[in-house]
Amino acid sequence: MNFWTFLKILGALVYTLLPYLGLLWGVTPARTGRRLPVRLLPAACFMAVALFCVTGVAVAARSFDLYLQVHALLCIPAALVVLARFRHDRERPAVGLEPGDRWLLAILAAALLVRLLPLFSVGECLGSGDARFHNILARKILVERRLGATWEPFAPVGIMYPQGTHLLTAFVAQVAGCPVHQAFTGLLVIIGALTAGLIHHLARSTFGTADSANWAAGCYAFLPLWGSLDYLRWGGLPNALGMAFLCLALIFVLVNTRPDPPVPERTILAAVFCLVAVMLVHHYTSVVAAVTILFGAVFTAHRPLRRTLLLVAAGAALFGAPLALARAVSVSGELGNTSVLLFREPLITPWNAIQWINPIFIAAFIAAVVLARRTPWNARQLFMLAWFAGLLTAFVALEYLYRAGVLIATGGRDCFTALTPSRMATNLVYPMSVLCGFVPRSASWRRYRPLWIAGLGALALLTAVLNWSMQRTLGVFPAAARAGAWLQANTPRQAMLVGRMPQLEYLAWRETSHPPLPASEARRHPAVLAKARRPYIHQWLAWSEQTGRPVYFLRPPGAPVPRSLRPVFRNARVAVYTAAGGAPSP
Repeated sequence: MNFWTFLKILGALVYTLLPYLGLLWGVTPARTGRRLPVRLLPAACFMAVALFCVTGVAVAARSFDLYLQVHALLCIPAALVVLARFRHDRERPAVGLEPGDRWLLAILAAALLVRLLPLFSVGECLGSGDARFHNILARKILVERRLGATWEPFAPVGIMYPQGTHLLTAFVAQVAGCPVHQAFTGLLVIIGALTAGLIHHLARSTFGTADSANWAAGCYAFLPLWGSLDYLRWGGLPNALGMAFLCLALIFVLVNTRPDPPVPERTILAAVFCLVAVMLVHHYTSVVAAVTILFGAVFTAHRPLRRTLLLVAAGAALFGAPLALARAVSVSGELGNTSVLLFREPLITPWNAIQWINPIFIAAFIAAVVLARRTPWNARQLFMLAWFAGLLTAFVALEYLYRAGVLIATGGRDCFTALTPSRMATNLVYPMSVLCGFVPRSASWRRYRPLWIAGLGALALLTAVLNWSMQRTLGVFPAAARAGAWLQANTPRQAMLVGRMPQLEYLAWRETSHPPLPASEARRHPAVLAKARRPYIHQWLAWSEQTGRPVYFLRPPGAPVPRSLRPVFRNARVAVYTAAGGAPSP
């Protein structure tokens, strides 16, 4: 991706959020005679994204083109609301920056730059990891012009994954006129940087000081790999967006428990709305939200906070139940074929988790907790600690206790886990970053403030170099992209691609022998498992004769193949073969 493409994606995102930002401004109480704090901007942007996801999913379930028209029409009332607000408010908010805003703007700009550098250095990045199936879901919306119902042409099973994130990706790609994978990676960068602003706002609500908020935002923006800088390598845009919505919901929760001045109860409705938006973008973050609220409500002694948490949980369950029920009914016959409770990933040792989160960030968190040992903790800080404890408990229970139970139950013959425990460890960095805000409240900060800031800058630079070294080979080389384009242009739509070549299914848009289904989907469906029972070339050739569907075999260049196959395409990345009597070479 080049700088011009990124600017187009950024402009498309601004257009996407503009009508919702205008409407939000219209319903926000005036701040007469005061400056508008910059820290409100990330929260406003994510609230606009939540509004987009809720309204967009509701309309695009019927027609994506209809939502394009609805979105354009929304710009009219939004513009009228903004004009009315300008005419109504006699004392408009002063233009300018509050004293602490310059630090936040610097953090956001640097966070964006750190995330952009690897993207600019790898050229055409198709993403890696989960981007493989997220790109497919987003492209399906553009191809079918509505939310996807099934995984065709890759697998004859229904889609259970929430598609709010993919609708956002598809909309931005449509407006920017760029491929889906470019919109996806661009959104990862922008959302990662804006989330640092949410951490700032959450830490400001927790500690009440600008120094703590800036320190927490800086720690999140530059130090963690999992849950922050590593999103590009992982491809976890739904998790990033879902956790941003959860952070926004917690901001509303903390605002509602503020004793002075009193805050209207509508903040509870806003928190509920954010949690419903979480359900529309990521199932797993909904589980994380449930763990967060459960531990927060159980371990807090602050009654207003417990009351607010329980009200928000009840409201989210009430409004989210129809969504969950509708989805469950639509895929009821395939729920038992998922791998949610039979998830296989390598065992994550405690040292692995520390490495992948980043030992530097772990050290910064430990330093903050040590410095806070003699500081009286208020209810909000204890809530952040409960959030951290809840996710850590869930990680240990799923990664170690569940595995141990499986080993015992199977007599040591099998070892799997449930609910992808690595995501629990990933999301630990959000409460950890907020708790890092204890550092500026210590006596050491008051004595050595310049040294603390210089130390964070040095560690951030070291982590940025480490992150760049990990991400400099991201994506797929141009040779693979050319192979995908050739397959799409020169093979029939009913063709079957046999071989493990990630991202080629997205580029070629053809069914593959290894469909890219996540654990939440029916990957154990008989039609999917049947492909795994044909590991040999002669079995696929026999299947081709029986079904009349052509088969194309994907192999690394130079790999040995039987004489029954002949090459039809070859470049530095992949060689494509078909049956000797099959389709002619172009």
